[in-house]
Amino acid sequence: MSVDPLEPRNEVEQKLRSLLDERLDGLSVRIRQWLEESHARAGSLAEIIEQARNEPLLVEPGLVQSSTAGGATRELARFARDVEGATDQVAILGRLVSGAAAQSSRVVLFVVRNDTFVGWFARGLATNSNPRTIRTPVDGDTLLSRAHSQCRTLVESLHDHEGNEGLARLVGEAPVEGMLASPLWVRDRIVAMLYADTCEEPGAWDPDAIRVMVSLTALSLEALPARAKFPRPVVSRAALIEEPAPGFAARQDDEVRVEPEAQAPKAAPQAAAADPEESRRHEEARRFARLLVSEILLYNEKEIEEGRRKKDLYERLKEDIDRSRQMYLNRLTLTNGPDYFLQELVRSLAAGDESALNVPWG
Repeated sequence: MSVDPLEPRNEVEQKLRSLLDERLDGLSVRIRQWLEESHARAGSLAEIIEQARNEPLLVEPGLVQSSTAGGATRELARFARDVEGATDQVAILGRLVSGAAAQSSRVVLFVVRNDTFVGWFARGLATNSNPRTIRTPVDGDTLLSRAHSQCRTLVESLHDHEGNEGLARLVGEAPVEGMLASPLWVRDRIVAMLYADTCEEPGAWDPDAIRVMVSLTALSLEALPARAKFPRPVVSRAALIEEPAPGFAARQDDEVRVEPEAQAPKAAPQAAAADPEESRRHEEARRFARLLVSEILLYNEKEIEEGRRKKDLYERLKEDIDRSRQMYLNRLTLTNGPDYFLQELVRSLAAGDESALNVPWG
């Protein structure tokens, strides 16, 4: 807003106050919308849990039940405990896939990339199957597309819609009876879609349990920044991510990523402090840097691709990078050592190409 230097002071103040009030009103609306969405998701989760509580524990003779109510409850309790203790996105999503696999025949977690569902992690596929090769358009006629457009979990049979048969063939040749698609809604958009199905051979099939797991996963992903400030005891990644499906190996350089594999960079010589407390602070700084950068990665896929290609990542993501760096510096308690945040920007955001980053403080 331009200000005429000849305007009376009180008129200038009124205009500035009006502009400030307008911006604060807009911010207030956004905060209120975010709270309403969070409350709605929390309410849906509470409703699902209450429905699960009211399910009968016994079944009539002759009916087949894939898992007892007590077993399902114990599995959900283990799942909640694991995702609450997880410290990064990969661990949480890996636990979702392994947990859903216990309640279905096959599971594929898709990430939403450039208007396409791209397979990322799976359980129960054929030995020679690689989930990274499974792709289908977001605007197609599949169960995934309908769940995405309606922003809710859907359970259908193979023959409910013509596109379901094509989707089942993409996943594998096993005959499918029931199919589920459940979106992971994080902040203001769907970042991933979980697919699960049940085949003809006997096995567990509990769509309600999977739906609860997806809801808990989305809430856990949203809570990650707060956990970084108030960390809980660390649960090892090995305990959370079980062995992936045969034929799939997570690779750091793969083009499909929700978050890079959270491998800590090798510590610089000065970081190898003899003092255990100092070593703990170095590890905490590395972990916090990974979390901050993973947040940037998760919500800026298209900008990151273009920025890597044109080598202007900082210019494109200046606001996010500066805000995250300030959070890192505010949290930092190291007396000496490398800039782990910058290291993580180069390693993950710029895919190892420092020239694509061009930060002014590097």
